[in-house]
Parts: sequence; C-alpha cells; structure tokens
Amino acid sequence: MITGAILAGVAGMKVLVLEKEPIIGGRVVSFGGPHGTYSATEYRDLLAGCAGLRIVDSEPSLAQIVDGGLFEQHILDGGWHGVSAGDRCRYSTLARYFGKRIDVDPQVGLLYHRDGDWVEMRDVADRWPKESVRERTRVAAERALISNAEAAEFNHVGLRSYLELVTDDENVRDYYAVLAKFQMGVNDVERISAGDWIMCNNMTSASGRHLSLGGGMGDVRSGFKSAVDTFAEVIRESGGEIRTGARVDEVIIERHRAQGVVVEEAGRRSRVDARFVVSNLPMNRVFRIVPEETFPAELVERIKAIFPMPGLLGHVKLRQPIETRFPKGMFVLDGLEGPKLRGDATVYGFEQTSIIDPTRQQGADGCLLQTWVGMSAKDPDEIHDQAVVREVMDAKFAFMREQYPGFDDLVEWYIMVAAPAVYGVHPGPGLTGDRRPPVRHPLVRNLFFTGDTVTQTDVGTNGAAHGAVLCASAVADRDFRVLLPPAMR
Repeated sequence: MITGAILAGVAGMKVLVLEKEPIIGGRVVSFGGPHGTYSATEYRDLLAGCAGLRIVDSEPSLAQIVDGGLFEQHILDGGWHGVSAGDRCRYSTLARYFGKRIDVDPQVGLLYHRDGDWVEMRDVADRWPKESVRERTRVAAERALISNAEAAEFNHVGLRSYLELVTDDENVRDYYAVLAKFQMGVNDVERISAGDWIMCNNMTSASGRHLSLGGGMGDVRSGFKSAVDTFAEVIRESGGEIRTGARVDEVIIERHRAQGVVVEEAGRRSRVDARFVVSNLPMNRVFRIVPEETFPAELVERIKAIFPMPGLLGHVKLRQPIETRFPKGMFVLDGLEGPKLRGDATVYGFEQTSIIDPTRQQGADGCLLQTWVGMSAKDPDEIHDQAVVREVMDAKFAFMREQYPGFDDLVEWYIMVAAPAVYGVHPGPGLTGDRRPPVRHPLVRNLFFTGDTVTQTDVGTNGAAHGAVLCASAVADRDFRVLLPPAMR
C-alpha cells in the first residue's frame, strides 16, 4: 500500500492493487470496530489467509468468544504489532506528507523482570557498581555516533560478538542482550544482526523517542489496519484502484520484460497488462509467481536461504488491569521457566494494550493484554512443533499465575495464535543488509519487489515501509527517500 501510495500520489502513476483475500491488511489485518465484525469461522479463515496465523488455543471456545460480542466490544490485530519510533515511525511520517494522520499511541516504560519484580530499564543500573554505570553510558554514546554505513559493517556479526568487542563489562553486555532479544524477537543473542540492531536503535534515538520515557515503541490507534487503510485511501484519491478477492497466479514475462499478471477472480482467470509489476509476495515464496530460472543463481541461493522470525502471540482479556505502576509499559521477562528455545532462555513480553490505546475496547470493561514469545522457524523449527508451542503457552500462563496471584480469576477469555512470520526475515547475520533480495529484478525488466523481505533497515512494519520507499524509488527512477528524515533513509 505504501509503494502504491507513493507511485500514485507522488509519481502520478495509475496504480492497481490486487489482493487475494476479501479484505486488505495482510499480516497487519485488524478486526472489530471500524474493521468489521466476523463469525468465528470467518475470523479463523481471514487470520490464516491474510496473515498466515493459526489459532493454537482459546478459552472458552472461539465461537463462544465471538458470539459473546468480541468484535462489537474490541479491536484485535492479527497479532501484536509494536512499531519503532512510535508516532515518528516511517509510515506515520509518510502519511503526513499526504496530509493524512496515522496516530500511534506510545508505550511509556520498559520493564525488566528482576528478582521477582519489575524494574524500569533506566533503573536497572541502580544495582550496578559505578564502573558499570559509566561503561553503559560510554557504550551507548559510542553506538549513537555510528553511521548507517558503519553499522552495515556489522550486519553479519552476531550481537553477542559485537558486545564482547565493545565492552568487557558483563552487566552492560547482559543489559543490551536482553533489550535486543525483545526488540528483535530472537532468543539467541548471537543470531541477532549487530548492524541491524545498531541502526534500529539509532533511528529511534534520532526520532526523539525513547523506550522508557515514551514513544520508543507504540500501537497504531484503533488497530494496525488503520495504517493500511490510510495508504489505501491515498491510492484511491489519486485515481488508483484496489481489488479484493483477486489472486495473482503468474507474472507474465515476455522478452525478459514483465508485461502484466494473470489474476483469478471469482473462479475466472484473466490477463491484466501493466507497464510495471510490483510483487509484495514474501521473497521465499516468490517462485510461485515468478519462475526460479529467471533469477541469477546467486540470488536464487539467497532467496532460498530466507527464513522468517515467528512467534507465539496472544490476546488475553482481563476483568481489570494487572499493572498500575507502569500501566502503559512494555514488560519483558528473560527466562520463562521450562522451555529452552534454541537452548537459550525464553524471552516473554506483554503490554496492557487497551490502556495504551483505549479505542481497542468499545464500551467493554477490564483490560486487553497482548503477549508474545519469539520462536524459531529453522534449526530447529519450533513454531510448527505442536508440543513446543503448547509448552511455551503453558509457561506463559504459569508465569502470570506466579507473578499475579488470582490471575486465572481475572481472565475472561484468551486467544493464542502461532505466527510463522512475525518478521518476514529473521533479523540475523547472513540474512540482513546486502543479503536481502533487491527491490528490482536483476534480469526481468519492469519487475519489482516490496514488502518486509526485501532490502531495508529496521524490523517489522517500520522496515517494510523503508523497503516500500526503496521499491517506489526504483519503479519511478526517483529518490523518494527524501520523504523521510535522514536517519530513516
């Protein structure tokens, strides 16, 4: 949608968007309120079709939760979608260029679990010796001076190795390791790209937002799909068209040039001719519509090496909030008792979403939690291991019961979902930076790629917005990075 909005609203091109599902939104689809009400079957099917999510468990049954007024009383995203830099993220910035607003309600406070209680990130160092406090300040100051070009030199270096390079202080290493696990969604620190992590943090700092003081992360108001709807509005206002229920089966390639696509609508196949074709299919699935043999062998190897970063996500409706000291905080536990994902401590995070963004509850009382545990899709494939997923889910609830006595009595309902691709590309060495596929097909003219699996910096939707800007620039042969502040380019 961002690529199409830029091409239609800035470059003046005629844009047609083809969406295979009956609604737009993709992996950031939302339900309820302005996003519509659905039956339990429709909800399950749309979760799977739009976002690739599968419902692992619910209590009571999904049908009972939906029939009880789920979508009349709440707005749910497909999963938990926080965004770096909050209201100054890339897509909020781009929306302002078009005279639109994408409101992002900020989290305030980042809480670590230490010795049975929550400690604000800024206060963790209160228990350190003075030398460690000074060392953290030095490491942070030096990191902030690293340019994106310099950070890229660490794209294929694991974060643990980077931290060992820049400091000998174990307190500082542990502090940044836990922070990075939460930000990047990866339990194993050495499988986090140091370069990507540096750029993500420096961009947030340059925006003037802070993980503890507020706005370092945030939730799109009234559901993440509101952001999608904003750029869809730009496309339509600029003369473009969006068709739902339109599945692209094939990119038409003639004489090494993309000429259009074959699309299936209502059981009928037809040809749509186009001067340019832009695919947002995840690159590890792109061979479904673009023949593998059209790509150079080295790029085929890179595409086949892509694997996503998945997670076990969940919505939990409580009768009342459980955290009052930091009601809008992000809560991070480094080490669920029981499961050892990738052989390392399991990171668990949650937030009281309906307090951060009150519009998420439409006249309902209580509090809506969103929860998350990062898992793996490769070596081993944890997210598709039903026993492991169940063990992680049980461990999440066991921690909540221990931390909050009477937790079970507060739970009205919950829905747990497995997300095979929280991020389209695992943000680790060998997969980021120059190892990401380019936005332009190197051999087929007029064929381009966008989404969160192409060249970009940062993770999640904020990274996807960067890839969208780079893609639109390649299509129109103009540098649309000027629409973003320097730190986001």
